[in-house]
Amino acid sequence: MGPTSDDLDGLLDRSAPRTTVMTDSVADELTQLRVATSVETARVTARRPWRRPVFAGLASVLLLGGAATATAAVTNSWVPWAQTPVASMAYTLPSGVECEERIGNIRGQDPAAVEAVKNFYRTTDIESLLTKEKIASTIEWIRQDSNIAVNADGSTEPAGYGTVHYNADEEYQRAVTMIVTAAVSAELANQGIDGADSNLSSDGQSFCPGASW
Repeated sequence: MGPTSDDLDGLLDRSAPRTTVMTDSVADELTQLRVATSVETARVTARRPWRRPVFAGLASVLLLGGAATATAAVTNSWVPWAQTPVASMAYTLPSGVECEERIGNIRGQDPAAVEAVKNFYRTTDIESLLTKEKIASTIEWIRQDSNIAVNADGSTEPAGYGTVHYNADEEYQRAVTMIVTAAVSAELANQGIDGADSNLSSDGQSFCPGASW
């Protein structure tokens, strides 16, 4: 049986990290983040409320990079919605770890907007969006963002690329999420749909065996 939201909330409360890393562009996402990892594998679940694309057409969204993370020892299983996802994709992190990410549980106030997002995922070769050039340019943008580490005592220090808090795998995974979300945003715009006004959101869960976040 997969972990429930209440199970994860309880585990997360008992396992808060000493250092929290956040960026200006994703601060409002922190309460949405839910991460589930095991000793041998890394599983991540994140809720993605819709945000209008910003800065060079990229959507300011969060999976892991540049924001708070929490770990908990839970069973190694996909959450219920991820057992029948709308879409899935595979990619390799800089460390060489291979990830599978599943996307689903798409919801919103406008049924037509929800169906448009589902149709995009069903008909798009998502992995073809993740070109080396696009990954590189997105990472370059991420590194221009303001990153601050907030310690347990409330003190702050620089975080992100070039600091002790930097994690190339997290940065890469964040870039993947941003690229895919930007592509969905572009498709919705082409159809005259405003994802934010439609209150669209979706969930994503990734499985990266051997990853060390």
